[in-house]
Amino acid sequence: MVTLITVITLPCIFAQKNNPAVNETAGVSTILWEKQHIDLGYIALNKPVTATYKFTNNSDKPVVVEEVNASCGCTAARHSDAPIAPGESSEIKVTYNAARAGVFQKSVRVKISGTDQVSVLNISGTVE
Repeated sequence: MVTLITVITLPCIFAQKNNPAVNETAGVSTILWEKQHIDLGYIALNKPVTATYKFTNNSDKPVVVEEVNASCGCTAARHSDAPIAPGESSEIKVTYNAARAGVFQKSVRVKISGTDQVSVLNISGTVE
């Protein structure tokens, strides 16, 4: 009976994912995001709205935001090219300009230097 319980529960334990707000490389956390999803709620048509995603360099080396790619042309992202020292924070501003009414969900992929991992930031809401 103990063997059966172990066989059933062991894969479940290993299948659990780490905190999605942390990227890990070789067991060392690189970036810790305050939030990776922001719901803008109801927004006006054709009026750009900006969400700010804050993060902290949780590694022991300076990092740089290497790439930021939005999922479509209606979404733009701004960030600093300056290195972020260990323990320091920075931010990425994502602006969405709604061209049509309805529910939306957009994403921005962020690549940080020194890691192969990519963080995904999500923005959502409803355009009136």
